[in-house]
Amino acid sequence: MRNRILLALFILATFGVRDAKAQCSTTYVPAMTCAYGDLINSFTLNSITSTGNGSGCASNAYGFYTTPTWLLVPGTTYSWSATVGGGSWSQGFGVWIDFNNNGVFESSEGAVSSGTSTTPSGSITIPANAGGQVRMRTRCSYAYTFSTSDPCTDYHGFGWGETEDYIVTICKAPTIDVQPKDTFACDGGGAAFMIAATNAGSYQWQQNAGSGWTNVTNGTTFSGATSSTLSISNAPSTMNLASFRCIAIASCANNVRDTSEPAVLTILPNTEIVGQTINDTSCIGLQTRLFVKNDGVIINRRWQIWSDNDNMFVDITGNPFVNMGDTLLIQNIPDTLNGALIRCIVEGVCGWDTTKQIPLVVNAVPEVITAPSDVTLDPGQVATFQVVAAGVGVHYQWQAGYNDSFANINDGGIYKGVKTDRLTVYGVSRVQDGFQFRCIVKGSGSCAVEPDTSNFGVLYVNPAVSVQEMASANIVTVFPNPVSGNEIIVRAEHNSQFVAGEYKIVDKLGKVVSTGKLNPTGNTTVNISNLASDIYTVQVYDENNVKSRAVRFTRL
Repeated sequence: MRNRILLALFILATFGVRDAKAQCSTTYVPAMTCAYGDLINSFTLNSITSTGNGSGCASNAYGFYTTPTWLLVPGTTYSWSATVGGGSWSQGFGVWIDFNNNGVFESSEGAVSSGTSTTPSGSITIPANAGGQVRMRTRCSYAYTFSTSDPCTDYHGFGWGETEDYIVTICKAPTIDVQPKDTFACDGGGAAFMIAATNAGSYQWQQNAGSGWTNVTNGTTFSGATSSTLSISNAPSTMNLASFRCIAIASCANNVRDTSEPAVLTILPNTEIVGQTINDTSCIGLQTRLFVKNDGVIINRRWQIWSDNDNMFVDITGNPFVNMGDTLLIQNIPDTLNGALIRCIVEGVCGWDTTKQIPLVVNAVPEVITAPSDVTLDPGQVATFQVVAAGVGVHYQWQAGYNDSFANINDGGIYKGVKTDRLTVYGVSRVQDGFQFRCIVKGSGSCAVEPDTSNFGVLYVNPAVSVQEMASANIVTVFPNPVSGNEIIVRAEHNSQFVAGEYKIVDKLGKVVSTGKLNPTGNTTVNISNLASDIYTVQVYDENNVKSRAVRFTRL
């Protein structure tokens, strides 16, 4: 029977005209017959199978089915396969999907098998711009190889075959159009990340603090975790340099997603004063610097001074001030700034802070006003030299000299008050006649400028003119004292018991640094070239080696 029909149809196909349609409405039903087993037994796309009308032939060889519904993703290539012809009659096979959803099957929207088979297969690629619920058409035809121009052709081949239409959902993947940007938050403050996406039904923000990506949940710190904008509040410093990204999820399928690029959150410290000048003392005409130290990212520092006229702090501008940011330089300080109050307002990205008030004290530069006067005394008396200096916090240093060669002297022995404005010299002797005394004055702190040196006062010691004066005078003397050369003369009165004795020179630590015999004539020259500048004691011993006198001298 099939052979006779085949012969008849062969004649029809040979001499008849096939109604080819390269495109047609998606609702057009092609004319075919499947009465002889030329039908679609099953169709599988993306691992989902439809049996259509089961093993039977649909009425008019056409069926429209709403199940199953395939979910397809743009830009993806899917494999398809079919079982046709009852497994006995080889068929050509084609698949068309109305990608652009215009209600027309077009040749550009099809995929066909190569040749005929009872188990045809192939693949079809979903264009990136496709989307929505659209029609899909599958067709088989006995002993006929489809082209993509056959979505609606009537009676192609022998006219034996079947057409089945389905609904497929092309779930268009979300596209993130605006990426999140790096941002910052102040410590304990807030920030936000935002994206813009098309075809997104929901969102999920994620955080990576260094241990991988985890979903963000709403709570004390986060809000909008499942929206296009993530808000952060009370951001702790531990969140510094954490990364955030957003997953845009398609409304039609949870597994159809697009993930944004990561953005970094930087936590900035709040603006805070952590150090400053507490107070400042300087001198007229000099310069000083006030400083401020702060945390945070700083925009500006405003140094201010209290204005009695305005009854408020006002911004500092112009001389003698130079704003150097964290330092205020005050040049050529006038005495009018004595008692002034200064402060600094530090303005940062994360707030502002103000220093405590800095009081200024401006003193006169230390200088000698009155030099010491000459003093004339008899042997054994006490000499006093006085210097008058201006300024506050003045430091004094007295010097002794001879023939304009000076060296610092220290308290002890015959001297007292060498670091005050008043020098006392005890028990002067004739050998000190002509000694010169002067004082060096200098300031302290920011007033420590070049020292000022007074003119010298001269000590004149009269010769002994009476028995009483000779008795009170030293029997043993050292000359010169202080000494700048390499020799001293130890003088013992000719009629004393020491002329046949010896001497020892001892340093401040009690160490004997030189010894020798006294000259019986009364004057003993001692070489001290090996002695460093310091204070020494000459100890004189009598002929019985008993120490009876000690005289200090200064080696310049």
